[in-house]
Amino acid sequence: MSKRPAQADAVESKRPAAGTPKPVSTGVATAAAMKRLTLELKKISRTTFSDTDPDKFTAGPIDEGNFLLWESKFYNMDGYNGTKLKEMGLDCITLGMRFPAEYPFQPPFVWVKSPKMSGGYVWQNGAMCFEQLSPSGWTPATSIEALLYSIRGHIAGARILYDAKAFDFNTEQDARKDFRSIMASHRDWQKPTVRS
Repeated sequence: MSKRPAQADAVESKRPAAGTPKPVSTGVATAAAMKRLTLELKKISRTTFSDTDPDKFTAGPIDEGNFLLWESKFYNMDGYNGTKLKEMGLDCITLGMRFPAEYPFQPPFVWVKSPKMSGGYVWQNGAMCFEQLSPSGWTPATSIEALLYSIRGHIAGARILYDAKAFDFNTEQDARKDFRSIMASHRDWQKPTVRS
């Protein structure tokens, strides 16, 4: 009977048993996520807008301690939505963006933080009914900038209802509840689409 080295036992003991579910992400970005988010942030920071540019937006991490949690702001909304924002004394729509540790292979969770609104593709608590934010609609090649332009277009093209409590913020937790309802009603969005 041959004796195996102790290191082999240690390696085998760290392997999950067959059928063990994958662990839930702890919120620590993988090296691939950090690399991609860093590149995306550099690209966004090189984009310059005038104060009156109709496509003006900002995006980036909320604090240096959590590179997976970002905030984006859409300025200079035009048409109906621009008028409503001005009536409320607001100059932008603020989005929250939570990137999974496995980004860019999984989509970010994006929600409208403020103002409180609903209609079109935006649910009451800020979740967005937008296939591109689901596993089947997401592609790792999508840049954050392109995603934000798509979201802005969906919001701009919708007749949004603004809540009387427009100055309150939608929490990520409440938006995720709405997003679970969205995903339950779009079961075809559950699985990633194979792209060639």
